Amino acid sequence: RIHIPGKGHMLQFTPGQTEVMLDGFETNYNYRTRTGTMESAKGKVAENYMTGKKFEFYPDKIVIYDGTKTKCSAINPDYSLFARKIEIYPDDKMVLHNVRFKIKGVTFLSKSQYEVNLKKDTTVSDWFPRFGYDRTNGLWVRQNLKQPIAKHVDANAKIVYTTKKDWRNEFNVGWANAGNYARVTQGYFDDSDDNWIKKQPSLLVGHTARIGNSPFHYSVNGEYGRWKQGAVKSNHKMYNVGLSYDPIRFEGWKLNLSTSYEVTHESYNNAHYNGLNYDATLTKDFDDRWSGYGAYRYQKNNRENSPFDFDNDDYSRKFEAGFSYRIDENNRVAFGSKYDVDNQSWRKFDYYWFHDMHCSQVIFHYEGRDKTWKVKWRFLPI
Repeated sequence: RIHIPGKGHMLQFTPGQTEVMLDGFETNYNYRTRTGTMESAKGKVAENYMTGKKFEFYPDKIVIYDGTKTKCSAINPDYSLFARKIEIYPDDKMVLHNVRFKIKGVTFLSKSQYEVNLKKDTTVSDWFPRFGYDRTNGLWVRQNLKQPIAKHVDANAKIVYTTKKDWRNEFNVGWANAGNYARVTQGYFDDSDDNWIKKQPSLLVGHTARIGNSPFHYSVNGEYGRWKQGAVKSNHKMYNVGLSYDPIRFEGWKLNLSTSYEVTHESYNNAHYNGLNYDATLTKDFDDRWSGYGAYRYQKNNRENSPFDFDNDDYSRKFEAGFSYRIDENNRVAFGSKYDVDNQSWRKFDYYWFHDMHCSQVIFHYEGRDKTWKVKWRFLPI
């Protein structure tokens, strides 16, 4: 057992345990029981910069009281999570109790509990606000909220305000377990081309699973609901049966293959269309800076046979290709293109610039064919 009454420095790089680098006071640690405490500490736990009035160390977890968590490395972070109690389970999860999201010390959001998957904690957290601008919507702000209701059941809200289209909110309640799901949703949805549709409401159900010990996966999905876009209102029915194969890897390349058979019916014009969809996507990371992709896709559903343009092109066969290049630690550029095989013409040239600022990221997106700009601002992973 050791006791450091003044300032102490603690390092932990034990295999299977969370990496810890902390500076604090009044340190106690027992090497036999692998338990201890540290007061008024700050430093790094796993990939997170953390502070706390008190740290408690156990063989299976770390507990922090009145603590903060952020991935912003600045001395005075632009944003952080503050929680009355934080539990860290090595290589598993982090559970924050009575948590508040703060920007420059001001509380913007709060939750009774927030859980982070440490194995997947590499993306921007869904419940932090995002801001942006595009020609269709004007200035917009988007906020995602999630609330567990029961085991495998949750309620979600996507609150969106745009200066050109006013509120565009969406609410849903769903259940998911062991590859099965069912969800009822109502509200507005937009696609990558800023086409909006309203579901009033819609029921989605599905099931997916691996076929035995084979590399094949199958899925069964369906949707039934009332769709509205402009003057078009329709009872939308869709059924889909899909088959996919585990990624095929060879010499640094990765090939993904999938196909599905889809049946769609719209009451608006009594349209009924069905057919096969298929997708082949090839990707590769050439080095730490360069990566590229190519894809060939066929989608039976398009704007010619559907009354909706939501998530639809006006052609079925398409070839897509693009690349990404990291200029330096804070800047990355990317390019994406889409070729209409049916009419032998290029339909999309998209240019992106990702710029990491102090503790956030700005994305500039220029659509070369439409000659329009989009700008998004979001927090880096927290």
